Amino acid sequence: GDRFGMASSTKAGLSAWLLSAYWVATAGGVSFTSDLAAFRNCGSSCTDLDLAESSLTGTVPTELYDKTSLTSLDLSGNGKLLPWHLPTSIGRLTKLENLVLQDTVLTGQLPTELGLLTALTLLDLSGNHLKGSIPADMSKLTALRVLALHENSLSGSIPAAVLSAYTSMTDILLDYNSLTGTLPTEVGLMTSLTGFEMARNHVRGKIPTEIGSLSSLLFLAIPMNHFTGHIPTEIGRLSDLAFLFLSVNSLTGAVPSELGDLEQLAFPYCELTYPLLELPMNVFTKVDIMVQAKCIVKDRSMHLPESTSGLCHLCVNHRCTGGMSCGGRHLFDDPHGFDLQACMCACCESQCSREAKCHAALLGEDYAPELPAPRSLAFGAEARGWGIAEAW
Repeated sequence: GDRFGMASSTKAGLSAWLLSAYWVATAGGVSFTSDLAAFRNCGSSCTDLDLAESSLTGTVPTELYDKTSLTSLDLSGNGKLLPWHLPTSIGRLTKLENLVLQDTVLTGQLPTELGLLTALTLLDLSGNHLKGSIPADMSKLTALRVLALHENSLSGSIPAAVLSAYTSMTDILLDYNSLTGTLPTEVGLMTSLTGFEMARNHVRGKIPTEIGSLSSLLFLAIPMNHFTGHIPTEIGRLSDLAFLFLSVNSLTGAVPSELGDLEQLAFPYCELTYPLLELPMNVFTKVDIMVQAKCIVKDRSMHLPESTSGLCHLCVNHRCTGGMSCGGRHLFDDPHGFDLQACMCACCESQCSREAKCHAALLGEDYAPELPAPRSLAFGAEARGWGIAEAW
């Protein structure tokens, strides 16, 4: 389908391909073959190839990369293909504007030759098994507007040069990877950005104040990382911001009162602390009443029992981190009426609020929180709700 705004074409090249029996109908769907003679019948007329969700099986033919006239290639949703990787010859398809290979059993690393595809405006390689780092050569893709690399196993830091080159970028999705390092300050140079998603990685350090320069930003989701420090007051400048997810980090300090002035931001699409017990935990010392009205947020007083007398003996053996039930479990009143249970040992406060072991001790060693899937790449208002509180 035309899910990514690709131009609809007569697909004369594709029809020739199908009629020539290069794509052969099988009981399992459509299978790649190695009939090179029939493949050549496709000729130089192939510009748009859309086989999304076509039940493809078998292997992706290397001859595909000889079709240098392609401007749009979509093989997404074909999860029955044999595992494959992007060869260096992908760099030959220099006319590509849309490359969509979501859920196609891609493995291996991102080739540096992707940097040769300078006409790309949409690159979606999500939902695969890609490993390794994001190549710095991808900074050459200055026309790129949408980059979707979520749900892979990418590691390493985010290259600053890549972010600084993406001045036309509107959406970048890096959720569900293993990225490390810090979030480069160059993120503030992506002035056309409307959506930035980097949930469930291992990015550390402070949230760059430069995010406040992203005047078009609608959607900011960076939960389940290791961010520390305060929430930048500069986020309060983002007048169009309607979705903000910062939970499950180690943020501290007062929540900027400026968040309460953001007219587009509203409950439950602002999540500063996890609506259920979370570890590690953002521990805020002060939350403005206007922020409480807009956001799912708990301050320090909401985590602690009103009285700690008589509870210290429960923490002598550090039960909150030692595999036994936390002795200081306490019912508290959430401002939004959740009335949930908080786990807090009076004498082990810092450990209980920052170590995942406490939560695991309550629910068993194999406990892992159920996490949301990143939002769809069907960009628009409906797609912006993947991370709402009900999904976390």
